[in-house]
Amino acid sequence: MAKKKNSSRQKSPEDAAKRLKEERLAILHAEVRQEMVQRRILAVNEIAANSLVQPYRTKLHFLSSKAVATGPVEIFDRLLIEVMRQIFKELTDIDSLHSLISASRSFHECYINDQYQCEVFCKMLVDEMTLPIFLQAVAISSDSVRRIRWTGQWTRAFQNVREFMDQYSTDSRATTYDGSSYNMRTLLSIAEFHLIIKAVTRDFFESCLNLHPWTHEKYEKSELGRHEELRIQRAFYNLELYVRLFKRGDYYLIEQTLLNERLHGIIRGRQIVGQEIYEAFFDHFSFWELEEIVSVKDYMEREYNDVINECKYFFGKKLPGSAIRFSIDLKKNN
Repeated sequence: MAKKKNSSRQKSPEDAAKRLKEERLAILHAEVRQEMVQRRILAVNEIAANSLVQPYRTKLHFLSSKAVATGPVEIFDRLLIEVMRQIFKELTDIDSLHSLISASRSFHECYINDQYQCEVFCKMLVDEMTLPIFLQAVAISSDSVRRIRWTGQWTRAFQNVREFMDQYSTDSRATTYDGSSYNMRTLLSIAEFHLIIKAVTRDFFESCLNLHPWTHEKYEKSELGRHEELRIQRAFYNLELYVRLFKRGDYYLIEQTLLNERLHGIIRGRQIVGQEIYEAFFDHFSFWELEEIVSVKDYMEREYNDVINECKYFFGKKLPGSAIRFSIDLKKNN
């Protein structure tokens, strides 16, 4: 029997050749996959370099700065402060504001007044984002969100989230705002993050809403309307709020499950925590708002998870699996 076992093990030339072929194929697939990731990274860099994002970001930093190094030239007659401020009130977007203060030293000097700079810049953001979305962005970037922690309690584990969301629901219905109450650092952070939201909104529309649901062919002459754009942006901001509030959600579930096992010998933690998360967060939204959140979440997972994981792998942020795993993944994706 021993000889038979040895002989079965030693019929290995074919097995070895087969294994070698599989390993070479797996390595080839891994190299192809790496090349795909590198192409994606290069494509993203090229888009960023050639798009309006970088020039727009440069404008934002200019508008948020008080530097007057060389200063803009003066092509307008110097006007009264009151007149210049009235002109500022008539502007409706960042580009117009940037063009005006770039062309006139007197308008620039009027603009960079400590309090007035924040008021004007804030008005531009509200006009572009709309007040409800601006207030969403303010809430997301607030210290209140950063201070949210798990209470460590078995019951009402997300009471702090519930209290925050109660206040958030009230604040988001406001119809007025005080531009002077925000500092320039906060406004610049909001403006830069909104650049990302706008870009992802456009991609979501072109990847999902601009395609026929069955044939996946693009609709003819379909443009992203303003109301549709705002709905998508609102969904992305709501998803971002969820992620920031529950960024350690997996940890909550694990801890609650282990605690429940120790106390009761059964695993009910996931169900209970899921219910508490719903009551603390999702219960504050209508059903159609929840549907929007789920839609953009599915889009983010489909479009970005693989790229992020691949980048982590190739940049050494994550321990690599076997090369064969790449071939399996490649087959699945194809």
